[in-house]
Amino acid sequence: MSFGDALQAIIVCFIGIGFFVVAWRGGARNPVSTGGLDKRLTVFSSELRGMREKVDEIEDRVEEIELKAATSNDINRLEVQLKDHVRQTAQLRVEVTTITERISGNREGIDKIAQSLADLESRQRAINEKMSDLQSEGASRAEAIKHVASQMDRLMSVIVERGVTN
Repeated sequence: MSFGDALQAIIVCFIGIGFFVVAWRGGARNPVSTGGLDKRLTVFSSELRGMREKVDEIEDRVEEIELKAATSNDINRLEVQLKDHVRQTAQLRVEVTTITERISGNREGIDKIAQSLADLESRQRAINEKMSDLQSEGASRAEAIKHVASQMDRLMSVIVERGVTN
């Protein structure tokens, strides 16, 4: 690079820096235009803060939803548990049906036993009445037999006495 080229580069930089300084100082000396810009910047800044707050609220809500939301593993686990529960419920229904049938059969058997018991009780009463009748008849016959036996004893004593003396 030659001295002329370097000098040109320095001049161009000096001119560029000069424009920048003039524009910067000109803006600082013009409070009307910078004041409006400041107001607009303040409004924009407050709106930006409001938006940031809303975005933060939305992010918090999303985090809560993510925490509450079930993962696919949770859903699969719950589906397996539900299938097991349905299978167990079906087995229990079959067992309940079987038990109900057994109870129904037991009820029929109990009803038959109760009927038989009633029949047995009536038969037992009849037998007891017959035995009572037989006992009273037996007692009267026993009296008759005793009476006949005593008469036989007298008769035999008379026959034996006459048979010996005659």
